[in-house]
Amino acid sequence: MGMRPDKIGDPSVSNPTRDGWYNPKAYAIPAPYKFGNASRNSLRAPGVAVANWSLFKNFKLTEAVKMQFRWEVFNAFNRTNLSHGVNSAIDGGDSAGKIFDVSEPMRNMQFAFRLNW
Repeated sequence: MGMRPDKIGDPSVSNPTRDGWYNPKAYAIPAPYKFGNASRNSLRAPGVAVANWSLFKNFKLTEAVKMQFRWEVFNAFNRTNLSHGVNSAIDGGDSAGKIFDVSEPMRNMQFAFRLNW
């Protein structure tokens, strides 16, 4: 279980990016045997927006045989969804406040044919 830091300034930044999601200089390590004054969940992770689309077309080949064409697109707008794993260690050196991963993969398309008989 980690200790909460002392909040000594404004942690928000004007334009949060993956290289600086919050201002780590706004926090300090509390005195020994003290619980910091930073509130729980005072740092917010980036939001997630995903658009998944699919298009299906059914074809009747014979009376008993049918074929379906499928086109599925995941993360259709190819939006970068930054991970919620923000390095929140205030004594983490140069990596404090940075995001090193994405939560959703880049755009992915798949095509398929399905045959029913």
